[in-house]
Amino acid sequence: MESYTYIETQHGSIYRTVNPEYWPEAVKLSKQEGEKRYLQQSADELRALLPEGSRVYCVLRHVSDSGMTRHIDFYAIKGDRPIWLSSQIAFLCGYVTAKTRGLIVRGCGMDMGFSVVSNLAYALHKSESALKHDWI
Repeated sequence: MESYTYIETQHGSIYRTVNPEYWPEAVKLSKQEGEKRYLQQSADELRALLPEGSRVYCVLRHVSDSGMTRHIDFYAIKGDRPIWLSSQIAFLCGYVTAKTRGLIVRGCGMDMGFSVVSNLAYALHKSESALKHDWI
């Protein structure tokens, strides 16, 4: 597993990187401070991108042979452009990203896209029904 370093740029943005040497002007943050500030920054960015009532689009990338695990990518559409949300959702909601693409979502018997989007809605807006979802 890769070890991440949290850095803050001169503009105040927080990044999580495995190559801090690429950011010579950035200030290194402690792991605890970096995780806290990166989590807050991610939540703020997603909250601005996805106000209550927004729609999140789900793309099924893979289903395991047992049917118990899925890899699902998540997008928002702003204007006419898709915005990939999966990595921010993974960090904010505690999901793991697949090596190929998408979040690793375990379980069956329900709409797992709905499960992830309602977890995201609660994390952002404290209401599981604050966001809508569709499959594409």
